[in-house]
Amino acid sequence: MTKRAKNGRRSFHHPLRPLLPFRAGIAKTIEGSDFTSAQARLADLHKASEVSSVAAVDRACEHGPKTGWLQPVQLEPKRKAVRNTTTKRRPSDKGFLSMTLAECLQLLDWTGRQIRRDGKLGTIPSDLQPLFGRIGMSPDIWVDCVRRFGKWHSSGVGRPASLRRQSERTGRNRSLNTKLSRQVFA
Repeated sequence: MTKRAKNGRRSFHHPLRPLLPFRAGIAKTIEGSDFTSAQARLADLHKASEVSSVAAVDRACEHGPKTGWLQPVQLEPKRKAVRNTTTKRRPSDKGFLSMTLAECLQLLDWTGRQIRRDGKLGTIPSDLQPLFGRIGMSPDIWVDCVRRFGKWHSSGVGRPASLRRQSERTGRNRSLNTKLSRQVFA
């Protein structure tokens, strides 16, 4: 997820960044993760809950003052009309996950609680089980992937075929990423 800054440069924002304050012990909740997309999305979601119509909530969540520059979470929104409105504040109006914003926030919250110093994985709530099927990973691999994200995916994340295409376009060798990608996205 990139955003073009006022100086013309692109800044990168990754959806797992809200976990950094958890890992550092700074934040106890997603809402407390300052300067993250999750905190901004929750602020707009909270403000949107004050309006009455579903369409108004959709607009506030996707085009709100704090999140209007962020790429939408859900690939295919339930109500497609919300994507009819585009904005110049963000590089893409296409979502990036096959889950809702609420499910994404729930997954982030659970993941943050799983990254423990003892390395053990806690109990997986039954309502999160289907999410792992949709992203094509087991909970163990998901937590391991998040824990080692910077080391494993320093130059790219995705399925092996998309990493290969990106390597061809950029002329960079991503063999480590491709090998790990096969393990993670099997």
